[in-house]
Amino acid sequence: MGHTPGPDVIIEHISRYESEEKVDAVMFVESEVGHDIGGAREYLKKLCNRLKPLLEDYRKRFGKDIHLSIVVITNAPRRLTEYLRTTNNRKTLEKELKLNLVEGWNIFIVPVLVTKDVLPAIFVRTMGTTARFI
Repeated sequence: MGHTPGPDVIIEHISRYESEEKVDAVMFVESEVGHDIGGAREYLKKLCNRLKPLLEDYRKRFGKDIHLSIVVITNAPRRLTEYLRTTNNRKTLEKELKLNLVEGWNIFIVPVLVTKDVLPAIFVRTMGTTARFI
């Protein structure tokens, strides 16, 4: 998407039921690598502002049971995970996104150096979530 506001990649998991197709999981991948993002609070607030309309649109089109996940590829994973692990910070983001954020379940902070090694596992975990619960 380049300079277009929003995540860098949106991946949808589509389930087919007889003659109907339904998106039951969506993964938003955002790379902050190479951007001057400021602090964790500033970056995650801007990310929330970009993701919020997309999350609302997916919920409206496919129902509230859709599994939504966020992957952030970063040069500074410790800064972002420490911010998210602080309860007040996480609760603020959860309220904004209307999404219960659980690290390793629906939000993943990925160090850029291991992206190619762990992204396939994250992809399977997040996109296979709905299949495990059907």
